[in-house]
Amino acid sequence: MTPEAQALFAPGGVLLRAGDTFSSPELADAIELLGAEGDRPFYEGDVAAAVADWLGARGGTLTRADLAAYRPVLRDPVRARYRGRDVLTNPRPTPAGSCSRWPSSASRGATARRR
Repeated sequence: MTPEAQALFAPGGVLLRAGDTFSSPELADAIELLGAEGDRPFYEGDVAAAVADWLGARGGTLTRADLAAYRPVLRDPVRARYRGRDVLTNPRPTPAGSCSRWPSSASRGATARRR
């Protein structure tokens, strides 16, 4: 766990548990900024600069130019039924979406369909 994650999720060295209060003023500020100004500060503004600088200081290769050039690709979600509920997730090629969730749900008899 990074020191930053530890400060958020294990304050004082004790991992947060269900029912504990989670507090992140920086996340709250980011959500407020998103609501007030949309997504551009996250790709071209102060937030983008802070992200690129933080990653660069730790050996990351994502640059301010990368963030400024980013454009989303809109895709329909993948939908799977699980325990009587519809679960929607990112379609391929997003590895955190259908690639990670579909095999586990499929093994339990879920069905998937494109929306």
